[in-house]
Amino acid sequence: MEQNNFEELAHQLACPNGEQGLALGEKMNVLNGFITERSIKALEPVKGEHILEIGFGNGALSMPIIETIGSDGHFIGVEKSSVLAQQAITRFALEGLTHVTVLEGDCHLVSIENNTLNAVLAVNVIYFIDDLSKLLQKIHGWLKPGGRVVIGIRTPETLQKMAFTKFGFKMRSLDEIKNTMHDAGFINVASDYFDEGVTQFGDLALPIDTLIISSNKK
Repeated sequence: MEQNNFEELAHQLACPNGEQGLALGEKMNVLNGFITERSIKALEPVKGEHILEIGFGNGALSMPIIETIGSDGHFIGVEKSSVLAQQAITRFALEGLTHVTVLEGDCHLVSIENNTLNAVLAVNVIYFIDDLSKLLQKIHGWLKPGGRVVIGIRTPETLQKMAFTKFGFKMRSLDEIKNTMHDAGFINVASDYFDEGVTQFGDLALPIDTLIISSNKK
């Protein structure tokens, strides 16, 4: 791929749009299957909980959470991409899911009442967040006491091997993320690492890994 194609791919990954964005959303469901599965396992959703996911794409990978919390719970999906948000709305309507809300837009700007959520999930999102401290402070406010947050990412070492990540990706070390979480008021910050090997993404062979960072509000 030429440099301008890598740059376009980076923009699409940050906020998929158009027909290309829809196709990319489907590809990301495959590529992100393992990291999302492990993130949800770390989140440990429970029936009746209120859970918010930032950057949940077209909603396909969020179904285990939605099914687990059931109709007594409430799932809120925040998605910056208009095409993926609309696709998720259609998906949930066809499934007849009434305990789901889709919020289209920037996660910094969504209106969530403080002390109302049991858990917040963000998978492959914080590369596109300029002010992580500000976002974590917001999440801390949204959560009830004891509420959990789980962040799933690729490590900086792996991201640096991908040609498109030099276009706008914010690469943060595990220590930097943990320190920012502590500063935002989170406790019991823990992490788990998984090596996924090499996967094919179009004509690119990508080394990928999974880093799960979990914590909770005191």
